[in-house]
Amino acid sequence: MPDNTVIILCGPTAVGKTALSVALARRINAEIICADSMVVYRGMDIGTAKPSPDEQADVPHHLIDVADPSETFSAAKFLALATAAIDDIAARGRLPLVAGGTGLYVMALTHGLLDAPSSDPEILCALEREARASGPEVLHRRLAAVDHESARRIHCKDAKRIVRALAVWMEHGVTISRLQAMQPKPPPYDFIRICLTRDRAELCARINRRVDEMIADGLVDETRRVIAGGASRSAMQGLGYKEIGEYLAGRATLDEAAEMIRARTRLFAKRQMTWFRRDTSMRFVDITGLVRAEEMLAAVLDNVAV
Repeated sequence: MPDNTVIILCGPTAVGKTALSVALARRINAEIICADSMVVYRGMDIGTAKPSPDEQADVPHHLIDVADPSETFSAAKFLALATAAIDDIAARGRLPLVAGGTGLYVMALTHGLLDAPSSDPEILCALEREARASGPEVLHRRLAAVDHESARRIHCKDAKRIVRALAVWMEHGVTISRLQAMQPKPPPYDFIRICLTRDRAELCARINRRVDEMIADGLVDETRRVIAGGASRSAMQGLGYKEIGEYLAGRATLDEAAEMIRARTRLFAKRQMTWFRRDTSMRFVDITGLVRAEEMLAAVLDNVAV
């Protein structure tokens, strides 16, 4: 392989990335860089399905536990740390293996990161209040009037992205879709991009089991500790923590919170695949029916020359 080769192993939540990435890293003499917006936080282990201590001891992992939950972690921070890790791993004669499910992080690494202007916090807060009071659909219609392209790509209930797009337009007088069309130069790596997939019903069943296991393993106590430590808004947006937070605040029963986690995680997995299908260089490997890491590894090696 060329010296600048970077392997990306991505896919939806619960598809089997963690176990496979460890097996693949052992086979190809790689170190793992986690492309996950939640495993960066210290003390958030159960809800993020963080690689176990044994898995981390087996193969070096990077970008785990690099931020406190009180911090806001961004794609720009990920890109800076990930590129530094890639360069360090390659300099030591090993392969960088980027593994994770945060599509924005994978996109930032493979295509570069848009340096969009920041928005006025007062504008953001005003739009967020309006979204809560009137519903994101009202703001989505307003966005469609000034930035049809962004409105077409952003779901009418995705309040966070709607607010962000409107805020850029209101403060800077330019649409975020126009800014995004001005693509930055991608990083100088030769990417091999692999996306794992499973039959939808099988993936949903795996998601449901994972949620049950997380709660049994202590997600409630972990969430209580994270909240007590002053978690940032971005940390508390993580699937599982937000819903258990509703339970701890008395706004939902534990069963209701668990069902919300299952439903939202299934929807999140669907959105993840939408991200990955945008990349025309992605190689999709179906691992439906495969459970053991060795089986999944064989499927990847059979389909992809790495």
